Amino acid sequence: LLLVDKKLNSQKSADYLRLNPAGRIPTLVINDQPIFESPAICIHICELHPDSTLMPSIGDAKRPLFYQWLAFLNNTLQAEL
Repeated sequence: LLLVDKKLNSQKSADYLRLNPAGRIPTLVINDQPIFESPAICIHICELHPDSTLMPSIGDAKRPLFYQWLAFLNNTLQAEL
């Protein structure tokens, strides 16, 4: 886990931009593969741990609500950050 100091604009450094060309936070690196955009990170983590029930399984009636709240988090709450 690395702190990216937004006050110092660290997300715009050359090193960070190699991981995330958009220069946005967060970025997750797994097996040398950077993943950015919060919904992609959340879904990837959920899919890495399918037995954890972090995300409703395919066919579960609650799965669309999971996507709805994930979109709300990204487009409404996080948009203000």
